[in-house]
Amino acid sequence: MDFLKKNSPPCYQVFGLTYTLPKMLIAMGLIMLGYAGLCMTISVTPTIVTLKLKELGISSTLLVFITTTIGQVFNMTVCQWVSFKSDRYRSKRWGRRVPFIFFTMPMICISWLIIGFYREESELLSGILAPLSTFSAETLAIIVIAIGIIIFKFFYMFVGSVFYYIYNDVIPPQVMTRFTGALQITASISSALYNYFIFEHTLTHIKEVMLGFVVIYGVLMGAMCLFLKEPRFPEPEPEQKKKSSGLLAFGKESFSHRIYWYNFIDTTFSSAAALAAVFIVFHQQSMGLTMADIGNANGTISLIRTGLAFFVASVGAVMIDRWHPVRMAVFLKIFIFITVCCETRWFFFTPPGQVYWWVYLLFTLGMFLNMFTGIAGMPMLQLMLPKSRFGQFCSARSLIASSAGLLFGLLMGGFFDFLKIGLDLGERAYRGLYFWQAACQGIAILFCLLNFNQYRKLGGFKTYRAPAIWEPDGYEKMEISNAQEPSLRILRWLLAGYDMLFLITVITPAVLGYFWSKWNTGASSVNLYWVMNLPVTAIIAAVWLWLRKKISKNIKSASQGISTQVPHHGALILLLLMRIIFQAVFVLEAVMTMKLSGDGTTAAGLNVYESAMDILLIAAIWLCMKFEDPVSETENV
Repeated sequence: MDFLKKNSPPCYQVFGLTYTLPKMLIAMGLIMLGYAGLCMTISVTPTIVTLKLKELGISSTLLVFITTTIGQVFNMTVCQWVSFKSDRYRSKRWGRRVPFIFFTMPMICISWLIIGFYREESELLSGILAPLSTFSAETLAIIVIAIGIIIFKFFYMFVGSVFYYIYNDVIPPQVMTRFTGALQITASISSALYNYFIFEHTLTHIKEVMLGFVVIYGVLMGAMCLFLKEPRFPEPEPEQKKKSSGLLAFGKESFSHRIYWYNFIDTTFSSAAALAAVFIVFHQQSMGLTMADIGNANGTISLIRTGLAFFVASVGAVMIDRWHPVRMAVFLKIFIFITVCCETRWFFFTPPGQVYWWVYLLFTLGMFLNMFTGIAGMPMLQLMLPKSRFGQFCSARSLIASSAGLLFGLLMGGFFDFLKIGLDLGERAYRGLYFWQAACQGIAILFCLLNFNQYRKLGGFKTYRAPAIWEPDGYEKMEISNAQEPSLRILRWLLAGYDMLFLITVITPAVLGYFWSKWNTGASSVNLYWVMNLPVTAIIAAVWLWLRKKISKNIKSASQGISTQVPHHGALILLLLMRIIFQAVFVLEAVMTMKLSGDGTTAAGLNVYESAMDILLIAAIWLCMKFEDPVSETENV
């Protein structure tokens, strides 16, 4: 099925829409306006509600139920209905997606007003209920905010379900990766503005903040809805419409092959990991940061990442297209897992708040791989899921993830309540969020790799066709994005770079131990650096040399024309850059901890923990090699 035809440059055609370059840029700009409104308002509303409910003394379990579980119920029901209907909706004036965003705008704005004016509304409710019951002011406030968030989450399903389908319909695939990068820039700018100018005042001026959201969302999203032109799809034939509209057909098609099951399970556990983000502010407060500190750090991160986003959206997007979005989305996910595991160190160590502020700032910026992952994500889905059923399969992914999210939300709330109350950890319990994320992401990566393996077996980078039981031959033809082969010359350079990295990790504790002995005469800290750190880093380096030998052997075989497994240089380049940045952050962390607190023990313990995490880095490199098997691409050749 030919969805895209490129005319003579610079004209593009997608789903019947014909663009010159200026017209395509205007369409992109309108979607970016809507996305800015989405980021500035909808994406931060749960954070504001979470902070306000915690201030009112709500339990972790009830907090998760209101902010997460209810949304998962709507995601299982409303989201599926909206996705199904928007695929089949036809409107001469609005298209098939925009009406679901435009006509729900008033109710979303009303929900913000309910949350913003919760104090006045709870007082009014208290007067009405006074003859019947005596609820406390805090309880009534929680009830009012809960009503507001329920209304918000219900109508957000109409927006969240279809917004990401709009640019799949409107933007030509050959520029999709670059456009996704532009959306990241939009998100970074919106986040920077929010964190610098609004975040600090969300609790003290919630009324004004919510009124501002009404104006921002109404203007930006309204402009997109009014001026963006969507494709006009023909009405399906009556017989075809009847066959494709049933629940049985939805389930039979969406769950027809294991590659889709693996993708759905991967999404489920990734979403379960993301649930813990609701507690990130509490974790930061437990590390000694104030609301102003958090807002300044997040604002600075957003501002700097905006600059990085320009690089990622231009040079980085081209690199991802060249190295292939499917490959990069899979392996970058593994690398992000490493950073989450490293963040679990805060459960055991508490450096001065100033140290944590700088480490959080620099470490988050070092996780620039997240930006590449975000850019690769949507193109990966477009290259793997059937084009003719794209909305349906996205809806099925959401259904599975949301169904499981109901259980995971309750389990997560119970997990934090157990840490906080059962183990009497108090606010320190929120540092356990990274253990939750690491466990969920670990399972997600397993199914992500299984999914990638199926993709290679179904033709992979060269001849992939999506399993499609509705087609006569059982497959649907897909657009092919050419992938650059691994460069053996670059791989040899990268091996030398990793050699230097692991040599530095061995030398670093010896140098830090020496300087600590100069700054302080405490022998125990020196012993901790030299006796504990050096053996750990030496063992890690030895494991690397073992893997290096295997990779070098495979590179030699590949250079002789023998088909073998070698890791792709693109993934290893990004991983090496990230790890070098982290090494600099770890050294700064140790020096600042020793200088500000005079505590060499905490600094040395952090060094041991961080060095031990390099075993995951080596495992990631091994996986990059193991799953690059050219022989596996056979089924659809």
